[in-house]
Amino acid sequence: ATTGTLHIFNVQPTNAGNFMLMVSSPAGAVSATVATLVVEMPPPCLPAPPDLVGWWSGEGNAYDLAGTNNGALLGGATASTAGMARLAFACDGTNSFVQVPDAPELNPAKLTLEGWVLFSALDSAGSGDSPPGQQYIVFKQNSAGTNLEGFSLGKTRTDSGDIFSFTVSSAYGETASLQSTTIVATGVWYYVAAARDTNFTSLYVNGQLESQTNVDFPQDYGTNDLFFGSSGDPSWDHR
Repeated sequence: ATTGTLHIFNVQPTNAGNFMLMVSSPAGAVSATVATLVVEMPPPCLPAPPDLVGWWSGEGNAYDLAGTNNGALLGGATASTAGMARLAFACDGTNSFVQVPDAPELNPAKLTLEGWVLFSALDSAGSGDSPPGQQYIVFKQNSAGTNLEGFSLGKTRTDSGDIFSFTVSSAYGETASLQSTTIVATGVWYYVAAARDTNFTSLYVNGQLESQTNVDFPQDYGTNDLFFGSSGDPSWDHR
């Protein structure tokens, strides 16, 4: 380049090499220290596990990349905000959410939920009756239809601070709840995973097992829709 700034767009391995700034005039030339540009290629993505049921990447829409269970962006939810990798869903914790219609494949014998999560605020506006600090990441109501039972991965508030929580429930009100040891902060990406096995549940944060408990009741899924960023009940979602 012969201008004051060198722009290299869509950098490729062929752009790697040594670069030097040189300024010249009729009186002579002066060169800067050589700068070496190294282009590292990203590692190949791991193949999706064979039992993957749904994958909602938030890349501009709420489509399911692993199946046919496409969702809908409702209440002002978007899929165009900057994510941990490329784009992500953005919800306000109250009015905006992603809704996925119920389907038989969303009721697996064993359940695992995982994703990257960032909170821009620990409280969200609303007028519902939920406790302060409670925010839903993934929720599905079971067949009981009361008390917001089913399975829920979200954030809750304790005396020590806000933490991740994972709860599963039976059709008869039996529950098993887990809480993380990690204290949630704003502006930080967390990789959260929750598993419901045959007789135990587990909660992981950033790849570390933080809580586990036994479960002695079968999982009841019901026929309600699946929600991201909400319980699906505006009279409940609050802060």
